[in-house]
Amino acid sequence: MKYSIYDIAQQAGVSKSTVSRVLNSGSVSEKSRRAVLRVLEETGYHPNQSARTLRGAQSYVIGIIVNSSDALLNASSTSRLAGIMHFLYEHGYSVLFINEQQKPSGESAPFQFLEQHIVDGLIYMQNIESDALRQAILNHREVVYTGERILPHQGFRIYMGNYDYSRLVYDYFMQRGHRRIMTIISHAYGHIFQNRRFDAYQDACAQNGFEPDPDSFFCLNDIQLDETLLAEILHRYRQKECTALFVDQLTQANLVRVYFAQNGLPVGRDFSIIAIERGTEQTPQEGGITSIVLPDYEYGVQAAQMMLRALEDPSLEYMDVKCKFELRDRHSVVRL
Repeated sequence: MKYSIYDIAQQAGVSKSTVSRVLNSGSVSEKSRRAVLRVLEETGYHPNQSARTLRGAQSYVIGIIVNSSDALLNASSTSRLAGIMHFLYEHGYSVLFINEQQKPSGESAPFQFLEQHIVDGLIYMQNIESDALRQAILNHREVVYTGERILPHQGFRIYMGNYDYSRLVYDYFMQRGHRRIMTIISHAYGHIFQNRRFDAYQDACAQNGFEPDPDSFFCLNDIQLDETLLAEILHRYRQKECTALFVDQLTQANLVRVYFAQNGLPVGRDFSIIAIERGTEQTPQEGGITSIVLPDYEYGVQAAQMMLRALEDPSLEYMDVKCKFELRDRHSVVRL
């Protein structure tokens, strides 16, 4: 009788990935190793060496691309990474972090890890902003990416919908009479992210009959707010005669709320505010901020699920998953 790796896994009571790691001298528990070796001996199973040579032995490692070490200190990124790692570890995979700064040319480094079978797949944790990187992704099937779709019906993308939740925020403000809205966003998110947010703002203005103001966007060079930046934000807010703020992080929004209150502008009376809230952030019980809540941990889990589905089903060519978000009203937006 000819046995497959699936037969061995079933008889040993383990996953097929565990059997593969035993065959490739990977890391497994001693109990699982003994179970697999016992079944291998009983069945006389020998892997097809020529097939293994052609496809390369699986490493059971997934490469996670981050564009800088700062991403590991960002609340959103760490929550997504936790979701990815938890799911992959539960399914017998390890992760390898690859720090890749996007450049106009020469995006080959992560793909060398893939081509040399150091990793089985790659998950990109940033927006894809260069043509060279887009082409490299199209040339490699085992890649999960985020941001704008590269091709309509090819490749594996997961995204949160920056345009969609941004549009929801601007419509929410404008339908309540706010037309001078100041947006605080970090340069760290990249130009594509910023442009999509501005697109949402312009479209909301057009829909609600308001004139867009390009100068209403305040872009931070750092994700941290100090008193100098807070003073500059307040100055710009007053100078532009704004009535509302859209802040990209709840922690930043809380700092702005406190600073504005200290300078005679209490939230809910003299100004309105909405923030982006990640799953790891906490909002105060009193004086809460209306937020778009993004499920970053679940985002990471779904990215890992997509990665394994792509690896396990070679016939699969296309997946496009959008994570759900919600607007949580905490009464920090007044109607004018």
